[in-house]
Amino acid sequence: MLRKRTLLLSLVVLSLLLALLPGAGFAGAADLGAANSAQPYQSRPSTGGPTVFVRAEIASGTDAHELASQPFAAASRFLALHQNELGLAGAANDMALDQVDVDELGLTHVRLQQQISAVPVYGGELILHFSVDGESVYAISGAYLPDIQVNTRATVTAQDALDTALQAMPGASVQEKPSLVVYSQQINPRVVGDHLAWLVTLYDQSTPARNQYVIDAHSGSVLFTLNLLMTGRSRYTYNAFHGTSLPGTLVRIEGQGPYGDADVDNAHDFAGATYDYYFNTHGRDSYDDAGAPLASTAHYGVNYANAFWNGVQMVYGDN
Repeated sequence: MLRKRTLLLSLVVLSLLLALLPGAGFAGAADLGAANSAQPYQSRPSTGGPTVFVRAEIASGTDAHELASQPFAAASRFLALHQNELGLAGAANDMALDQVDVDELGLTHVRLQQQISAVPVYGGELILHFSVDGESVYAISGAYLPDIQVNTRATVTAQDALDTALQAMPGASVQEKPSLVVYSQQINPRVVGDHLAWLVTLYDQSTPARNQYVIDAHSGSVLFTLNLLMTGRSRYTYNAFHGTSLPGTLVRIEGQGPYGDADVDNAHDFAGATYDYYFNTHGRDSYDDAGAPLASTAHYGVNYANAFWNGVQMVYGDN
């Protein structure tokens, strides 16, 4: 574990330093995928958190015709057939169809949103990647949050939640209509337990500030506040939970304390250290010398022994 952590630290420092140099480049996601294509299916549940998956080669139990006409049925059947080996007992019953994409290669990607009593679980989604003929699933990405216990009947109204947020940011305007979600410490360790919550996003042009408030839909208390405004040395650090969808789940931004995951926090902290070095030593403001936000994603894929720059952010594997 120590060797793994040390290597990650080295990758963070080296790759961020190189990313700031003109003409620097890294292996792209496609290159990394090709390098790992021979690996067998792997599952990696994160300790105390969501179940996550990346690579598979499993019979889907369907075909191209059904996949095209009934993608949700095909995806649900796959989850039901393989729930034991995937550690997803009951997951098929907790999923709703979000969207279906067919890429230029003819591969179908079915995105499922985890729900509890029709309320979406924040950060809970699975993306099933089907072969062209629909007969196998070659990869699964995302996160499934097991064993959530929550009362999904709100006793605090959307207006009450909005009023609470406006008390915290007087004079702000509403950016997004309040939305009801299930919010779990499995996604955000700074929040204890599982909660039914309202997400309220406000914007104050005079400050300026753009905050998202997570408000308990039973007690009315503010569980968490996320500053969404990009100013100054702006770091946005994500957790891919071993999936391959970028950027992943936003878990730490500028000014916030440690997330509690060493790899995520290392990516965040060394992004800041690299920015400070170039700013203080060379007078350079971020990689574009114009204050561009520094976005980083940790826990990308399974056994991805590399880091890469995808044109807009840094991405880090785990080995």
